Amino acid sequence: PDGEQIIYERTLNITSNGTTQLHSETPRLTFVDGSTIEVQQTVGNKLYDERAAQTLLFNLKDNTSYTDAQLTRRIYLPPTTDTTLCVRFYNLVPGHKYRLKLQGEQQGDMQRLEFVMPGADAVATPTCAPNSRTLYISTDGRTSPTVPHNYKGALLQYRQGKITKIIQH
Repeated sequence: PDGEQIIYERTLNITSNGTTQLHSETPRLTFVDGSTIEVQQTVGNKLYDERAAQTLLFNLKDNTSYTDAQLTRRIYLPPTTDTTLCVRFYNLVPGHKYRLKLQGEQQGDMQRLEFVMPGADAVATPTCAPNSRTLYISTDGRTSPTVPHNYKGALLQYRQGKITKIIQH
């Protein structure tokens, strides 16, 4: 057409789906105080040619009182990368037996672990970076130390030198 010149052309292959199969390591537990547990869960994408996206559900069930709590995290991993998720559960009862289960929305059960909540004398220093060291960046360049309330769309999460893409629906 008139007035247009194509200086460079490149073929781009866009796939509709990546993988939902993630590799997960055994969760690391830290008892923060007599009623709080911190869970560090490393998950990775071992494929070298596909990205991985998954919604992960952390389910903590109190086997003594038969109550449970759930936390959801969405992750996006480029090929051959991993990330460590850090979640906390509060108001746990010392002496109660708990079952922690990690599930992938499309993958099903990934990890199971049982433990007894110790008393306040068995606490350790938390090992996850506090949330204030995490930075979320929206597509318009705005930054926030937390995910904006009711945010829909893509975010970049910068934590401990790693960047993770998060998609909120």
